[in-house]
Amino acid sequence: MRQFLIVSHRWVALCATPLLMVIGLTGAAITYQSQLDALLNPRLFRTTAANPLPLDSLLVRVQQTLPGKALLAIQPAATPRGTTVFRVSAMGDVFVQPATGAILGVRSDAQRVAGLASRLNLLHRALLLGDRGRLTVRWGTIAALYLVITGIVLWWPDKIFSLRANASWKRINFDLHHIIGVLASVVIVITAGTGLLISLPDVNAAISKAAGSSVDPRFPQPRAAPGAHVASLDQIRAAAAAAMPGATVAMISMPVDSSQPYRVTMHFPEDHGIPGGRSFVAIDRYRGTVLGQFRRDELLPGTRLLMLERDLHTGGVFGTPTMIVWMLASLAIGAQGVTGLLMWWHARRGRKALRQRAR
Repeated sequence: MRQFLIVSHRWVALCATPLLMVIGLTGAAITYQSQLDALLNPRLFRTTAANPLPLDSLLVRVQQTLPGKALLAIQPAATPRGTTVFRVSAMGDVFVQPATGAILGVRSDAQRVAGLASRLNLLHRALLLGDRGRLTVRWGTIAALYLVITGIVLWWPDKIFSLRANASWKRINFDLHHIIGVLASVVIVITAGTGLLISLPDVNAAISKAAGSSVDPRFPQPRAAPGAHVASLDQIRAAAAAAMPGATVAMISMPVDSSQPYRVTMHFPEDHGIPGGRSFVAIDRYRGTVLGQFRRDELLPGTRLLMLERDLHTGGVFGTPTMIVWMLASLAIGAQGVTGLLMWWHARRGRKALRQRAR
């Protein structure tokens, strides 16, 4: 049995290593996808720290520069050195300097998808090959689970957990392969298992249906009084912040028609790894008062399970600490590929020499 595990572990690894290295390295890169996007596009995401103008003043500047364009949403600057993003119909994202209202740049949806951060995400999920790529990644995930399980079984009798400083490079490489594999095994099982579930929409739908899936409540917009004016954006933001103390305003979605209020997405510190948020406040578009709210702790079990599945896959369970550990485990997949290939190459040469001596 052990010999079968050794042979199957070796050949599954040889076949799947290139794919697993792509998945692992891209997974490490997109752990901080939004930070990577900001790093690659500093002129859009970074500005000087200064007192920001009111949101209404920024809106006026945008409307003057881009007349006739419909505003869909506003994402206020999350940090003192961040930019405010206006989502504009048929254009994409307009990045604005909060202190001056100057437009720093415009990025269409096509440009965003073509960016390196988005391309890495697509490479990680589907190898940029659509449905065929998603199927390939799914089988690669199954291979990763098999390699971790068989690797632990093969490691268990000797329990190698130390490096010998005076050993040959071949022995050091051998020990490294085992130590890195064991240290990263738990995280790899979690990420591979949740990744496999994420790639199976029918399974997720069944989980959601069985456990109960949350549906966002609707809060209708009351009829406006004659001559009523639309509430200011800063009034909207202040009302939402007062309704949910401890949360920050992540996005203000504009009403699509007269029957809808403002929808303000709120981000709590507990929303680890979620750029937006899982709670929202509905604000009367004319009076600026709270019509209703939906908090993250009101989510039904099915929705909570799906969100936990995503957090476990990305490392957002406990925020930065787990995201760092998950990123290191993703890098460990690449290290396992390199050390494993070196082990196979050395053993191949050894077996070849034995055959030659036998002849």
